[in-house]
Amino acid sequence: MRALEELEHAVDFALATAFDVHFRLRPHLRRIAAHRLAVRGISLDGQPERARELLGAETWELVRPGRPEPEDRNGRGVTLAGVRRVVDRLDAL
Repeated sequence: MRALEELEHAVDFALATAFDVHFRLRPHLRRIAAHRLAVRGISLDGQPERARELLGAETWELVRPGRPEPEDRNGRGVTLAGVRRVVDRLDAL
C-alpha cells in the first residue's frame, strides 16, 4: 500500500512542476516501463529504438535513458490527461 501512496504523491507533485515530473514521477514510470518491456524481451535502456516504438513518443520522452533534468525546475509539470495517456500506453504493453 505504501508504494501506491508514493506513486499517488508523485503524480500529485508532478502536476505542479517539471522538477517533480523528472525526480518523483519519472523513476516510477521508468520501473513500470522497464518491467512491461522486459516481459516482451525488450530492454528499455539496451534496445532504445524498439522500446520507443512500443512506448510511443509521449511515454518515451518521460522514461528514455539520459533524459536531461529540466532547465527550469519550477516550470510546468504534466497534465492529468498526459499522465492518463502514459499510463494507458504502459497498460497496453
